[in-house]
Amino acid sequence: PDDLLSTVYLCTNQVSPAHVGIELGIGDATLVKAISMATGKKESAVKAQYDETGDLGIVAAQARGRQKTMFKPKPLTVRKVLSTFREIASAEGSKSQDRKKNLIIQLLAAASENEAGYLMRALQGKLRIGLAEQTVLVSLAHATVLQRGGILDGNMNVAEKLEEASRIVKGVYSECPSYDDLVPALLSLKIEEVPSKVHFKPGVPIKPMLAKPTNGVSEVLDKFADQPFTCEYKYDGERAQIHVLEDGSVKIYSRNSENNTEKYPDIIAMFPKVLNNGVKSIVLDAEAVAYDPEAKKILPFQVLSTRARKAVT
Repeated sequence: PDDLLSTVYLCTNQVSPAHVGIELGIGDATLVKAISMATGKKESAVKAQYDETGDLGIVAAQARGRQKTMFKPKPLTVRKVLSTFREIASAEGSKSQDRKKNLIIQLLAAASENEAGYLMRALQGKLRIGLAEQTVLVSLAHATVLQRGGILDGNMNVAEKLEEASRIVKGVYSECPSYDDLVPALLSLKIEEVPSKVHFKPGVPIKPMLAKPTNGVSEVLDKFADQPFTCEYKYDGERAQIHVLEDGSVKIYSRNSENNTEKYPDIIAMFPKVLNNGVKSIVLDAEAVAYDPEAKKILPFQVLSTRARKAVT
């Protein structure tokens, strides 16, 4: 059980929730050098084989398989691999690439032939195991029911319990898309208890509701028929999910849950002026647009898209 969270992250080729914004940031050139130094194979030969196969995983596995070692290394664990990946992602400064390369070499030195291949693919962000997020959620739901039991309706058969468990887990994850919250809850609670402990909260962005294009107004009218509906303006901007936390900090996330907080210091500066007294936390689903205060008009999206992602003044 202690390995489950690390296993989920490695299987989904992630090192943290999307909104945390941790990325490995490793180029192919660094990986080629690491394979060469870890296996003793010439760098030019590694690169040539990569150009031929298009898969660094194959290159690393074959190079590791042909390497002779005097002592059997200590086996890798999923927690060790994930912690090393996170260390790689957090490396900063002028020597960061060397630090990343040395950490990769350490992993390769302890890896088996097959492990070396999957390590390379994971570091590239190209794991190639065909595992979609929805499959992971369903698997977690099924495992929880089969291992821990529990489901509200005791009269349900196994298939019905598994289906209901999948619905619960998918619903919980849609409100709080963080394995850091979901997996520990599944390990400690019955499946029906999870929604009361893991739910929407400021600081963890949810996937936004997105518009779908139609062929015209007539199609919209046909779809809704006699049902009432509301129309909104379509602004030419960038989706911004704004979270004000209880400690007063403000986080801004994109439609893909990326942390865009540093991109919008001007938006953040507004909140102390506009929040009512007594409001401790709030989440706003908004559209950030470029605006010309002199001409009093919204500017095209291109003006906003050229803004830097960090250190904006």
